[in-house]
Amino acid sequence: MSAWPSFPKVSKDTSKLIPIRKVQTHLGAVEGKANDKIISTWLGHACFLIEPSRSDSGARGTRILFDPVFSDRCSPSQWIGPTRFTPPPCKIQDIPEVDAIVISHNHYDHLDTHTIGILSKRPRIPHFFAPLGNGSFFRSMGIPDTHVHIMDWWDSKRVEVTAQQHKVTVDITFTALHRPTLSASWVVEEVVSASPTDAAERPVVKVFFGGDTGYRAVLDGQDEDTLPVCPAFKEIGERFGGFDFAMVRACVVR
Repeated sequence: MSAWPSFPKVSKDTSKLIPIRKVQTHLGAVEGKANDKIISTWLGHACFLIEPSRSDSGARGTRILFDPVFSDRCSPSQWIGPTRFTPPPCKIQDIPEVDAIVISHNHYDHLDTHTIGILSKRPRIPHFFAPLGNGSFFRSMGIPDTHVHIMDWWDSKRVEVTAQQHKVTVDITFTALHRPTLSASWVVEEVVSASPTDAAERPVVKVFFGGDTGYRAVLDGQDEDTLPVCPAFKEIGERFGGFDFAMVRACVVR
């Protein structure tokens, strides 16, 4: 651990260094341009809400939430543990109905018990996707097995979700990708049939979510060009080709 870099102190007035951009309270109501494939909203840290643009019939695309964390502390208790440097850009109540929630791994800053508890108690339960070893957590939250999908590396799972209010049926294929730890990156492939009257399905939309996956580990004083890289990225590219949208970690800890 002595080689691990020490982190600088964080200013108490982070609002001047990192202005908080409040997201709109009507998430999911954004009208995308006709040629948009993905509407994405970054909700801080690793959390994203994505939704394909609406179809010609006006039906929304499927909504997928990645690694949602809205608690003040990334800890098993809200009394101790590291606190957020900046507040969430919106309230959890502002998150619209979502069809699926994808968890990359079970560290507290990616899998938040309080947030999952609130989202899982909604009238329409989203489908939860997580890597191996996390089934007991979701069972303890009272989420039915029909809506929990625990997957190994390279496993694929296709689910069909129907949003009654919008009369949209969506086929989604989730693939857990190889990582050298008990966690996963994810590829989401989606085929949307926006309404029974649509003559043709919209094209497949492919999304990559990297979670905490890093390209290489570089310690102080090391020449990064001489260090090995994570081979999973090349393999992912060879298996899936390009993506319409990628959520890739950008951090000083590489």
